[in-house]
Amino acid sequence: MRWLISSLVSSFSAIAMLYISWEFLGIPSIGVVFSDPRSLVSLYISILVPFLVLGYMLTHDLDARYKVISQDLKRLRSLVDAYQVVLNNINREVEDLKRSVESQYMQSINRSISSLEKRVSASEKLLSTIIELISSGK
Repeated sequence: MRWLISSLVSSFSAIAMLYISWEFLGIPSIGVVFSDPRSLVSLYISILVPFLVLGYMLTHDLDARYKVISQDLKRLRSLVDAYQVVLNNINREVEDLKRSVESQYMQSINRSISSLEKRVSASEKLLSTIIELISSGK
């Protein structure tokens, strides 16, 4: 229905532009159209029909694009959710490893945990960036 309203407004503005052209520029061929109501109606219809067709085609195309983008965003959100679950599991494993290291006092395992924490931290930063991109895309 949006395409109908925009087409009507576009047609009215086209007629107004032609009227202003006739009134201020003095184009005689347009003056004949404005003096006869039948000619004015046929002019309006000849302008309205192409605008209706164009508006309908563009609205359908925009709706299809909107649906595709919405589906892509849903897929991306589900991917982010899955990624967040994986990160939570990694964090739990890191905490378990920390507890085991604290009980055993092994330096080599501490270094491994530190490396793993850095990777988790980098992954969390990446996840937050993805979430910001999604939220800014709305």
